[in-house]
Amino acid sequence: MQLIWIGGSTSQVKKISITGKGLIKLTVIICIFLFLTGFGVHFLGYRIAFHVNPELTRAMGGAISIQQKELIEASYKEQVQKLEANIAQVNQKIEELTVIKDQFADIATPAPVKSKSNNLNTK
Repeated sequence: MQLIWIGGSTSQVKKISITGKGLIKLTVIICIFLFLTGFGVHFLGYRIAFHVNPELTRAMGGAISIQQKELIEASYKEQVQKLEANIAQVNQKIEELTVIKDQFADIATPAPVKSKSNNLNTK
């Protein structure tokens, strides 16, 4: 297929051959151009955004500053310490409840059953 163009003051005839190979080359060139343009705009846009308004960039991109990261880590450490303190208290409470349970079990078990279980254990 050919594209014929007649123009200019001298009426020149321009012929452009359109082939499959030429279309593939043109498509590849356009794709590479668009990819590189998008790649450049993407990183250039981030650089401009970081320099012009870093807070907006952090809000949109989820990036945080070092100070914010340190504050978050400090709050996490405080929460971990509180949880460790709670674990110690819960373990103490469990030990107290175990002792109380054993006392109630001793009180609730009749004497004949206790003596039979003691005889079975000693044999």
